[in-house]
Amino acid sequence: MILDKLTSIIKSANAGYSVEYDEAKMFNVSADNLNKGHKFAYIEEFREGEISVKYFLNESTKIQIAFSNITEILLPALDREAIREEIKKEIVRPFIEEYNKSGVFEKVTRFKTYTPLARFDANEVSVIVEFDCTEIENNCE
Repeated sequence: MILDKLTSIIKSANAGYSVEYDEAKMFNVSADNLNKGHKFAYIEEFREGEISVKYFLNESTKIQIAFSNITEILLPALDREAIREEIKKEIVRPFIEEYNKSGVFEKVTRFKTYTPLARFDANEVSVIVEFDCTEIENNCE
């Protein structure tokens, strides 16, 4: 399953990040109980993809992962920006490296990033990474 494989890659990139992906467990509610300094990756369950049939069947799925840190309340913009740079250094870039060397999915040359408003907790600072996951020999779902 793609979620298991992505979880494994995230843990290889930085084991200090917990991985969440189940909206049915209402993570947005349980996030209120997270302590300052808690770091997590949230894999968005809503995904879109495409199946290509040029030479053989090939499936690609759009993935969004929010890499987040629970911080002190009401940080100024410059502090949030510094935390986003830290997130990129400690998990986003290592995740990209681990993803591309995993051999589980085709290598990706362009990852799109976003810096969203807080989604799960008012103290959350995040960097969202979006990319197309393409299976290698039926490794994607």
